[in-house]
Amino acid sequence: MIVGQQLHPLLEPSPVQLVRKGRRSLARLLAILFAAAAAISVPCASQDFSKAEWLKAAATDKENAKGVKGFLRLDRASRELQFVSDKTTELAIRQDAIKSMVYQAVNEKIAFNPTLVVLWYRLLAPSTKHLFTIQYEASAGSVESAEFRLDKSNYLKALDAVEKQTGKKVEKVKDKH
Repeated sequence: MIVGQQLHPLLEPSPVQLVRKGRRSLARLLAILFAAAAAISVPCASQDFSKAEWLKAAATDKENAKGVKGFLRLDRASRELQFVSDKTTELAIRQDAIKSMVYQAVNEKIAFNPTLVVLWYRLLAPSTKHLFTIQYEASAGSVESAEFRLDKSNYLKALDAVEKQTGKKVEKVKDKH
């Protein structure tokens, strides 16, 4: 076809055909939008909070508590709060077994060290530990506790998600330092 040349009147689409084509494309667009909205609104099966640390011996021996690095997972399907390290679940707490939850922000004081003279800004800004303790009923019927150190980048999201999923309030304790 040469530019500027018109099509034969029988080959040109009629106004009715143009409207039908427009309706089909509008229907496709709406179908895609509804499918995207449905995919976004479907809740995830689990929610992960990275850079967490489980302080294993914190309940019995605070001095020698060793930390296990991993992440906290809220599993909606099994209704559990899990601590996962190296792709294995180290600890799983049923949500109905949780008795209480406590959050505490603890300011660490940095001991003076001559090497810190070079890094003087570290002396001005003490670091904060975000500790999250859960008391729960173990399978044997005894009450146990698990303490986690959460990362500063996601501790608020983790606490809000735990409150929403369990329906129990997280008690927030202020540090007295």
